[in-house]
Amino acid sequence: MNMDYLLLVTIHGFLGDGESFKHFPTDVANDLKSHGIKFEIENYAYPTSGDNSLRVRELTEFLLERPGRPTVIICHSMGGLLAADCIRAITSLKSSGTWGPSVQETVGADTPRSDAEYANGQIARVPGLEGEEDMNALRKRAKAVDVLGILAFDSPFFGLHAVVMEHGTARAAQTAERTMETVTSVMNSFGSRTASQVSRTATTASSSSWLSVVAGAAATLGVVAAASAAYKDPMIRKYVADKSTAVAEHLTFLGPLWRVGHQTARMEAIDTMVVQNQLSFRCFFLKLSTSQQSKSSSTFINMPPRNFERYFVPIEMTKPPDVIRAHTHLFDASGDSAAYVALLLATSEAIVEILRNRNIK
Repeated sequence: MNMDYLLLVTIHGFLGDGESFKHFPTDVANDLKSHGIKFEIENYAYPTSGDNSLRVRELTEFLLERPGRPTVIICHSMGGLLAADCIRAITSLKSSGTWGPSVQETVGADTPRSDAEYANGQIARVPGLEGEEDMNALRKRAKAVDVLGILAFDSPFFGLHAVVMEHGTARAAQTAERTMETVTSVMNSFGSRTASQVSRTATTASSSSWLSVVAGAAATLGVVAAASAAYKDPMIRKYVADKSTAVAEHLTFLGPLWRVGHQTARMEAIDTMVVQNQLSFRCFFLKLSTSQQSKSSSTFINMPPRNFERYFVPIEMTKPPDVIRAHTHLFDASGDSAAYVALLLATSEAIVEILRNRNIK
């Protein structure tokens, strides 16, 4: 199969934007030139708040508008979960003409459902974005989408590392209301701004990725760890709902961090697609060197069960003092330059392998 141009789509993480990747996509694409691969880069920007099913459908529509384009998705942090759920939705549209289990069901967000239940029409689905949807038309459009692979970077497919979460739990237990007041204040500042203003704020911070933007307000662990732990408490959920719609909307988006059943179902679906040669998948995660591990946890993300370990590839970092800084400086070439180069080459090699496996030239 001949390919005119490979489409690289970048998907940022929580409170990020297209600038979160800095020069990384361009550096990857430039390295691909040495392999004779032509490319185009598109940054997918989206609001990191609200119902995940809506975010999945919006990303799906974005890809449906690019039919016949061999595509590799590069995604950071929560963007990896969004990309995975989007591909599940597209696969379901192709096979059964339904949105499938990656689009949240109305029967309960914490109850994972099988593909068969959706295909058989046993479960109600979230209403469409606007009015009635022609599912046959969507199915035809979905069949033209050609996503070759997903390359995720430090994406918490199985949640945050236990040590990171322990810090968040301790903070939430000690000062739950104060923690959520802090989160409310920070999130309100985002909720009252336009997307471009949020982007400028993120870029001005020490890193444009989501934890560094709010690190000052939530001390060393970041809002996500504190909020993830705190939001499990129904009293805190009620406090958030009463105090700030903006906070509740952002925490709703972070729901996959603590939906354990959905985490397994998501990866099982990805594993099936890989085995059937429908998709290539890899998650690069940052790991502190042995000398740094005594100071904090060695990884930001929680590690996967053994049966999924083959999809997760460590990239060792030596300079960041902790995993949070490692996560927020993932695409900072001026930081740990050796780790950046290793990540760059691993990404380029992964894309070359994806094309080779699909016999695309």
